[in-house]
Amino acid sequence: MLRKTTIASLILLVALVSITRAEQPWAKCTGFVGFVECLKKGCVAYDNHQSVVVLNERGVVESTMKLQKGSYPAYVDSDGTLHFYKTKTSGEVSPRGEVTESADYEIKMQGSIPVGYGPGAYVTVYAPGLSLGMHAADRFSGVAVDPAGETIAVVACPFNRTYVRIAKFVSEQWAWLESVPTPDIAMEGSGVLLLPGHNDVRFIGPNRIAFLAQIDEPKVAPKDVIDLTATPIEGKATDKGMRPLYLLYCDLKTGFSRIKARLRFARNGGADYGNGLGSFTVSPDQKWLFLTTGDQIWRLSCEEG
Repeated sequence: MLRKTTIASLILLVALVSITRAEQPWAKCTGFVGFVECLKKGCVAYDNHQSVVVLNERGVVESTMKLQKGSYPAYVDSDGTLHFYKTKTSGEVSPRGEVTESADYEIKMQGSIPVGYGPGAYVTVYAPGLSLGMHAADRFSGVAVDPAGETIAVVACPFNRTYVRIAKFVSEQWAWLESVPTPDIAMEGSGVLLLPGHNDVRFIGPNRIAFLAQIDEPKVAPKDVIDLTATPIEGKATDKGMRPLYLLYCDLKTGFSRIKARLRFARNGGADYGNGLGSFTVSPDQKWLFLTTGDQIWRLSCEEG
């Protein structure tokens, strides 16, 4: 009798631990459009009511800032000041928050560093030391810049073969490294394809980046993968077929990519693949990654292991 009671107690304990460890949304944001870069603790979301919602490190709404018609949020600095530019497709934001006019440019901030996307898949990273321009991005590619503006990683997917090009700012100039890592998830025949409209790439450490990608379904379920499939992320259809969607953490030295979370994608039609605000964001200290499924905001650790 004692043995049965002990076994039952252990089963109950395991069940309680499992419930305790179940992932819970960090916050909710009704009408979520995308993230705005934040240089303070917590994160900032942009909703379809033309307002910026600042959430503190506990996921509680700290303040809401209304935007004037025609203005577009860029980032919130460490003092809580919102920097913005006047139109969605015209204007460049310098690292100091100054605005200059430039036609046919879309801005995606990474921290306080603007990344401008222009015609012909031309990208300009307005780094503090020296800007770097490159023909580097299409709708299946992404660009990441580290917070110091001294390392740039370009994830490209030509012909279904994904690779990462890395540039370093050394001796007052940019230099492309000869080493070209190939994201590898240690699964035979598994291609990695960035998802159009959600093809952000972000640094989560000196030699690590994060991105959302479609990959072949693993034959064996990886351990410690967070299941975020209950509510989908939305986007446009791709012309290369839909495969399971995952959040990957990639080591730039080895190319090895660890699966952090599994997601579900919902097509919402249309042909516009742009996403000017970002499908996820990273805290200034690179300890946390924020992403949404539906109107739920998740805060995931960027730590290794």
